[in-house]
Amino acid sequence: MRASLLLFTLIAATLLCSAQPPRSNAFTLSGHLKGSPAKMIYLQYKDAEGKNVTDSCGLENGRFSFHGHIDEPTMALLKTNRKIIPDDENLNITEVFLEPAAMTASLENDKFRDIVLTGSATHIEYEEVKKQRDYINKTFTDSLSERHSAFSEQYILKNPGSYLSVYELSFYRGRWPNNMVQYLYNRFPVKYRESKYGQYTKSYLDAMKDNAEGRPAKAFSALDVQGKELRLSDFKGRYVLLDFWGSWCVPCRASNPHLIELYKKYSGKGFEIIGIATEYDKTDSAWRKAIQQDGIGLWHNILSSPIAGPPAEGSPTIAGQFSVHVFPTKILIDPCGYIIGRFNGGDNDAKLDELLSTIYH
Repeated sequence: MRASLLLFTLIAATLLCSAQPPRSNAFTLSGHLKGSPAKMIYLQYKDAEGKNVTDSCGLENGRFSFHGHIDEPTMALLKTNRKIIPDDENLNITEVFLEPAAMTASLENDKFRDIVLTGSATHIEYEEVKKQRDYINKTFTDSLSERHSAFSEQYILKNPGSYLSVYELSFYRGRWPNNMVQYLYNRFPVKYRESKYGQYTKSYLDAMKDNAEGRPAKAFSALDVQGKELRLSDFKGRYVLLDFWGSWCVPCRASNPHLIELYKKYSGKGFEIIGIATEYDKTDSAWRKAIQQDGIGLWHNILSSPIAGPPAEGSPTIAGQFSVHVFPTKILIDPCGYIIGRFNGGDNDAKLDELLSTIYH
């Protein structure tokens, strides 16, 4: 499941949603849920205007019907629990690809992932891709993320005229090299480049050009973990590593011992680290606890968002300012304030080490 889709805002519920005849950009999703004790079922998606929608229907003998407006195939969540529950604990949630058409769904309690959905060609395509991913999971035990990544790359290459391909690229855009993302994006026909998911990728590519190596680092200020104001401009004349992480991020936490080694090795030579945490809890307790547990109070620690908890859509964050979509991401800034290194993911320690050893040879 895509974490970002789990953060939609809940809007007013109705006891029973009535279907309306599909218009040019209208959809209906009607269906039957077997064996569920739930009284309500929820559908989360982005409508034709790009607004987050959480619609709800009362279940009458297991029957439900949603209607709304979308301009193109759109990923959505269908579930019976309005609260956010970890995917591995929630058997009554599934992803569906809506289309501006009349669709019919058949589901069974605790088996939502076995949904049968008709009327959406994109969802049928999506189910075929899921089967391939299930095959990878059952066949291999090593490097699963790399295997899934390679599969998606090949799928996009072979299917440039597909909304699912555009969606896949929007998901992997922060995980793949920019030149590769740009190449795949350029291969899409105009219709798909201008789609909602195509625009996500274009916005990302545009922002990355402004945060690439050789570009000046954008100014920011925040209160550190002690409540003192910290400004990036205060570090002019020193090499500064921005470490974008989170207390919830396993590879981020796993890289901290090595960061401590680097800090102890180079801090006496003008090297600084600023830890910039993205946290989703409504308090900063997990962040503070992680700093203490990992022993990273050696350097400066701030939050990406000025307010603890999930940032509102479109609200400014330091991670957003630097186009960070993958955690951990490390950005090295030179004494003149220019970006000289960007390292996405948890497997780039060697590249960072090499750059630092060149600087402090």
